[in-house]
Amino acid sequence: MLDCGTHNVPNQESRSMSTSNRGFTGRVLLLVLIAFLPAVGIYLYANGEIRSLQLANQEQELLRATRETSVEYNRLLEESRVLLATLAEFPQVNGMQQPECTNILGRVFDQANDLNGIWAIGLDGYVGCGSVQPDGLLYLGDRTYYIRAMNENRHIIGSYQIGRVTGRPGVASAIPVPDESGMPGGVLIASIDLRALSETAQDMELPQSSTFTVLDREGRVLVRYPSGQSEGDTIGAMRTEGFPDAADEPGIVHGADLDGSMSVFAVAPLTGEGATPEGYIAIGRPEGQISSEASDVVNRTLGLVALAGLALLTAAWIFGRYLIARPSPAG
Repeated sequence: MLDCGTHNVPNQESRSMSTSNRGFTGRVLLLVLIAFLPAVGIYLYANGEIRSLQLANQEQELLRATRETSVEYNRLLEESRVLLATLAEFPQVNGMQQPECTNILGRVFDQANDLNGIWAIGLDGYVGCGSVQPDGLLYLGDRTYYIRAMNENRHIIGSYQIGRVTGRPGVASAIPVPDESGMPGGVLIASIDLRALSETAQDMELPQSSTFTVLDREGRVLVRYPSGQSEGDTIGAMRTEGFPDAADEPGIVHGADLDGSMSVFAVAPLTGEGATPEGYIAIGRPEGQISSEASDVVNRTLGLVALAGLALLTAAWIFGRYLIARPSPAG
């Protein structure tokens, strides 16, 4: 009987120590959990800030794209000015001599990827020669760029228009051609193909579902990428209700895209040599997609916080179960 009592003592001590170990491990886990709670609280507090930062980053990307487009636009304007000034030095072009003038302008146009055409307009307002010959006589003396170039005797950027000859959206870059007395005897123009700006948008690799639109000052659609998704995408159509107005400065606005979807837009004016913009660009993304991407970033951050908490609890359990609470070997 004494032997049986003696053997029960170690078992009782073992059970008592096991219970003590579990209690100690539980307390360690509770302490770790309590210590981790402030981090969770801080995250929840910062959740709104993180989301706001993500939304701001998305908007900055859209603004960056408008700035790059504006830089490209001004590059096209400057290149056209230099090209016209060079062509005006040719006596065959200056004098609108046929067929030499047409041949020269045609060869230059073949090497120019961003132009709709090059024309020389006489003092009477009719096209004298050009890279693309119209069917019959073509009068351009009523165009604003022609009138201004003749009156102001300097390089002029015209308003955005659909070309009478090409049917393409363009903006005219025009310089006066002096006669023998040095006074304007005609105008040399190059029509810049505004679709080149759409190619710039494609090169920027805008996020999926982004839209790129170039409009004139009145809100007429001249360039649209991607195109053909709605009736409002039609070149020459007026902007739909809710689409952003022309802006004097780059900025972020909310509105309805041409297909009716609510979007966030970066809007910026396109200005040439004058203070008045000839048109503007609007690069948009659906509000829902921007919000969803911001939420994805927040959720990934939350997942990392949860994973870190789980790792801490696991480490605390192992620490309490196998290291601190391990019984000492019996003597």
